[in-house]
Amino acid sequence: MNIFSKSLIAVFTISICFGLFNFSIFSVEQPAGIYSSHKNPGDEIKSAVIDAADDCRAILLVFGADWCPWCNRLSKFFDENEKVATTLKSNFIVVKVDLGRWDKNLDLMEKFKVDRKAGIPSFVILDSKGERIRFQESGILEEGKGYSEKKVLQFFDDNKTPADKPCK
Repeated sequence: MNIFSKSLIAVFTISICFGLFNFSIFSVEQPAGIYSSHKNPGDEIKSAVIDAADDCRAILLVFGADWCPWCNRLSKFFDENEKVATTLKSNFIVVKVDLGRWDKNLDLMEKFKVDRKAGIPSFVILDSKGERIRFQESGILEEGKGYSEKKVLQFFDDNKTPADKPCK
């Protein structure tokens, strides 16, 4: 084997090793089951309607999937940003709806008029009686490679149950 062949094999081997061992630096961390752990979102929505009426909160349906990087970023942002987490918990009951690979809970997408073309994650706001108020794609809340605290808090403020509106 000549020097050129040995060099080519060495470069090829190094390239494969680098790709195999460092591929994870390019991927988005995907916590297991953020969406798929919600086995029956239809029942969760029914339960949320009961709780929302008692608590006078709106319901935030989050349509997404475990494989979706933006869905994972959103979930992490909702959990880790203190202002967002506090505002969310005070004003909304959150139900995550797993869409799988666009093969799960399609009945809920249809029922709540979720626009598939908008992509995921997408939101549907329900009032405390379970009536659809608004559909919103999440792109308007993005900033860089994440979400804007200011935009998310404004979205929550615009869609929470008004204090002067009776819930029951």
